Amino acid sequence: MIDAESVRFSVPLPHPKLRRNTWTRSIHYAANLKREWQEAIWIAGAQAPAEDYGFGHPWERATVTYEWYSIHETDGDNIIASCKPLLDCIKATGPRPLGIIRDDGPGVDVRAVWRKARTKAAERIVVTVRRVE
Repeated sequence: MIDAESVRFSVPLPHPKLRRNTWTRSIHYAANLKREWQEAIWIAGAQAPAEDYGFGHPWERATVTYEWYSIHETDGDNIIASCKPLLDCIKATGPRPLGIIRDDGPGVDVRAVWRKARTKAAERIVVTVRRVE
């Protein structure tokens, strides 16, 4: 869903080894997983027509909300920490920038909500970015 003041898209959950409170032995393995997940995020976010959210003119101030649908309950702090690669993708800079927000500094408020998924196949993250004036 897209309008002039918000962008909404759905992405798969990150690989369990990329989530916080887990440990991965290989740094290279984790880097590859992160790149693959960022590619999936970029593809999902790129489905939004660029002119609708002002491509080339990233928002200075915004609210980013993650709705984390999973079978197992996850607290908000871990959701936000696990979604750092996702936040990096929606910025105007980075390896795969969508250019929705300028930066993830003080003008961006990040919120997280956990919701119960009915099945493993229904696990996902619904990302909503709303412009704040």
